[in-house]
Amino acid sequence: MKQALFMLAACICLLARPAGAQLIGVYRDASGGSCNLSVAFPGPPVDAYVVFTPGGGVSGIQGARLRIHGLPEGWSTSVSANPSAAQADTDLFGWGAQINFAECQAGPVVLWHITLSATSTVVDHQLRTDVHRIQPGGGMSCPAYFSCLPDTPQEPLSEASALLNSASVCDPELLGRCPTGTDVPWLPERFPWSVVKQLYR
Repeated sequence: MKQALFMLAACICLLARPAGAQLIGVYRDASGGSCNLSVAFPGPPVDAYVVFTPGGGVSGIQGARLRIHGLPEGWSTSVSANPSAAQADTDLFGWGAQINFAECQAGPVVLWHITLSATSTVVDHQLRTDVHRIQPGGGMSCPAYFSCLPDTPQEPLSEASALLNSASVCDPELLGRCPTGTDVPWLPERFPWSVVKQLYR
């Protein structure tokens, strides 16, 4: 059943509009068309999708590495990866998740399916993609994707935002490009020392 749902999502994605820059964001639809999410409390669980949208000369990816920041306190989630992936984990709202495909995936492409369940009411609340908490070798300070080009290391992506229960029109590119390079002090700025120490054990 999940395989059928992702195949349907892939078909829908073919109709999506191209983005100005490549992004991986949280959307209410599998085509990456809207990042306005409506999740009522009380109310039923709501589906959302983590979608790669092409742009900036990048038409496809072979993997991604990121986490999602800003889940309202007490809310629950269920995360499933695209079943076509060769490898994937699903800790998007914790330390982070990575997904890899055996072959290049032309975007837009659904990477993860999320079910959000509200335990409180929030208005004008932002979710955003963020750097994976564990960065081998350090230096990356933002979400990353793996290019379809051979022997290419992970490349940075702009952080993307989604809005929960907002009357404003969401613009996923509003956060803009995030910095890169080994000179970026991403660990001390973003994480407490207790987290940093775990990376060097």
